[in-house]
Amino acid sequence: MKKILILILLFLSIQNVNALKIVSLGDSIPDGYRLSDKNDSFDNMFAETLNSSFYEHSYIGMRSDDLLRDLDLKEVKENVKSADVVIINIGANDLLDLFDYVDLNEVGIVVETGTTPKANLDIKTISILKEYLHNIFTNKLKPMSMKAATDFSITFPLIIEKVREYNPNAKIIVNNLYNPFFNISVPLLKIDLSDIEKICDEVITEFNSIINSHEGYEIIDIYSVLRNNNYLNVNPLSLSFDPHPNIDGHKKIYELYINELCYKVTYDGKDYYVFKNSKAEIKPKYKFGYTFIKWNKDINKVNSDMEIEAIYRFNYLYVIIPLMMAIAVIIVIKKKH
Repeated sequence: MKKILILILLFLSIQNVNALKIVSLGDSIPDGYRLSDKNDSFDNMFAETLNSSFYEHSYIGMRSDDLLRDLDLKEVKENVKSADVVIINIGANDLLDLFDYVDLNEVGIVVETGTTPKANLDIKTISILKEYLHNIFTNKLKPMSMKAATDFSITFPLIIEKVREYNPNAKIIVNNLYNPFFNISVPLLKIDLSDIEKICDEVITEFNSIINSHEGYEIIDIYSVLRNNNYLNVNPLSLSFDPHPNIDGHKKIYELYINELCYKVTYDGKDYYVFKNSKAEIKPKYKFGYTFIKWNKDINKVNSDMEIEAIYRFNYLYVIIPLMMAIAVIIVIKKKH
């Protein structure tokens, strides 16, 4: 009797779900670094919107060679194998590790642990900072970054190859790199760091050309979206050069994912987001006495935003069977009396 009851409850339940598994791989950006709630990271929000199961393997400082190695870890490998979607955000730390060579203490600018300096932002400090950063970017970091790009051109395609080896059918989504130091000059304070911006842009463009040169995945252009200081933690007024997106930046990346990858299917007043040209796994509401026949529109390959309705047919069995059961119970009761 208990098993029958469970089956009935399952039959009557309304389960509107997309049976997808999303796996996110990469560095501190999918990890949600500097967010007060890591559930606000772009990949978490995306997986929640698609009502998908979600697995994340990302951490602060992950480089492309780290990810290539970590793909051999049993848990990571098994999750990639069973994924419907694999998100990859990698490459920034191949460059940012070079910033270990930037030491403001060398020029008398004392910096606290983290990103907030103690130094006052006076004219003398600005002049020293500008000259120091220009010299180290031009003479040391730029040549080293080109070597990093060469290394990335080897490791990145190996990452894609390994993911594809584990899972030939998964949808692979790759974020390109953005320039966190775009437009960080402050004209009113006579802080002109445009040369640093240009050097960074040149190197990042080289990394993105590597990402663009391969096939088998979709590229999300966060480079274009995050060219706005309001979406980043960079703040030249406080000499903070933390390159991570803030919560508004993560929302922008999330919106880009939704707009670039999905269509909206509206059913019974609720919106469902479905990957473009894929099937919408939406189950119709249970309607007592009726059998679901079909949708009023084809949802096997969604190629636009749409609103759908479920088409039902009255099923006499829903009336006859309960009626027969009721009659049987009455007969049994009468016989006992």
